[in-house]
Amino acid sequence: MTNFTTHELPGGINLHFYPTEKFKTIVFSVFLHQNLRRELAASTALLPYVLERGTEKWPTTRELVKGMEELYGADILTDIIKRGERHVLQFILEIVNPLFVPGEENLEEKGLEFLKEVLANPVLEEGRFKESYVKREKELLKNRIEGLINDKVSYALERCIQEMCRDENYGVFRLGKVEDLAEITPQNLYEYYRDLLARAPLDVFVLGKISPAEILPLMERVFDFKREDSWEIEPTQIYKEVGEPRYVEEKLDVSQGKLTLGYRTNTSVTDGDFY
Repeated sequence: MTNFTTHELPGGINLHFYPTEKFKTIVFSVFLHQNLRRELAASTALLPYVLERGTEKWPTTRELVKGMEELYGADILTDIIKRGERHVLQFILEIVNPLFVPGEENLEEKGLEFLKEVLANPVLEEGRFKESYVKREKELLKNRIEGLINDKVSYALERCIQEMCRDENYGVFRLGKVEDLAEITPQNLYEYYRDLLARAPLDVFVLGKISPAEILPLMERVFDFKREDSWEIEPTQIYKEVGEPRYVEEKLDVSQGKLTLGYRTNTSVTDGDFY
């Protein structure tokens, strides 16, 4: 198992650092944590994709790509993930290690500045998210949600979880529900984003050939946006009394059926008999 060294930075930001010479790149990963809730799922899922559309400095996707080209072909990935009953916004930036770019200075700082720009300085329109970007990303998210059924294995697994945990937050789909998208506007999504950026628990992971003496002052200098006390992430409900087995059947026009079995073990990763 990889052992990360953890440092707490101002603003309640947790920096996890792992120096290694295995790779020729440096990877910065930012994770914002939210409680997984039905009423917030669609808004939370939408945010990474809206933020990746453009920033104050690079207001269009084309200009954002040019910004990455200036970092010698850096690559950024945004996603929304579900871990237990946590809903996590993920931002990952990979840059080439400056050791392999003769004459280049401050590439790590430029990479962190780029990541901060995407995370904390979105392109705005009249003090809110750009309407055309929100509209388009809502359409794409709707397509992703509705497209789940086209992957029958993933659909069967998701439906099994929803039925098993229908009274629990773990039963919430990571992308939310289509019917909730109609209530999302550029204004209320931006207000939610500002609250999330200020109060969501925030973790930054750094992996690559770089020393703590280099990365710590860089992080403190670059990630200086205003933060408040983080909200509490509630523990995932693990233990629940199991009743009689339930059988759920959905009929679809397919040539091959999918059988999914779900078992509740009432065992967490911290329990002695987990392994």
